[in-house]
Amino acid sequence: MSDEKPPVPPTGPPKTEAAPPPPNPADEHAFTKRVKEKFPDAVVEGKLCRDDLFLTVKKYSLLEICRFLRDDPALNFNYLSFIAGAHYPKRADAPLECVYGLYSVGKWHSIYLRVHTKEDEPIPSVTGVWPAADWNEREAYDLYGIRFEGHPGLKRILLPEWWDGYPLRKDYPMVGPDEDGVIDTVLKESAGDEDFGPGAGSRGW
Repeated sequence: MSDEKPPVPPTGPPKTEAAPPPPNPADEHAFTKRVKEKFPDAVVEGKLCRDDLFLTVKKYSLLEICRFLRDDPALNFNYLSFIAGAHYPKRADAPLECVYGLYSVGKWHSIYLRVHTKEDEPIPSVTGVWPAADWNEREAYDLYGIRFEGHPGLKRILLPEWWDGYPLRKDYPMVGPDEDGVIDTVLKESAGDEDFGPGAGSRGW
């Protein structure tokens, strides 16, 4: 007689295969499909937020995509609303980001492009597509250190040229590069030899 014990049947509910992830609604958006049709390898991901479409695109394809979004009759994104910078220090491979807000004046629709990069890898300037990008790109450079290849005059726009660092990065010191007297120095250079002592606030500063 064998001493082997009969196999114990499994307990609990039967195992089922994991359900496939739900489709990404952004992939079904008409704008996503149109961009992917023209640039099949340029879109990294898409997201919908309160019906607003955000497309993350490869920076080397940005300029061509922007021209297409502006010139395609069905899209007609003829207005650059803004360019905003962002800093994600934990994203080590590309901690800097640019967001482009585009709008169609005639068709009343919008789209947002996102581009990831790092400090030593410039993003193509879109000043040749929307001239209004000039000061927007300078601001992103001034406050985040994002560089734009092909910009006609990339330099600081809010801070003096000698300023050290980029104040809107998350690793920037809260007190600034020099806690002693740096604010007074900036104000005096901007307004001339004014009195910045007690009572200066009464003059609207």
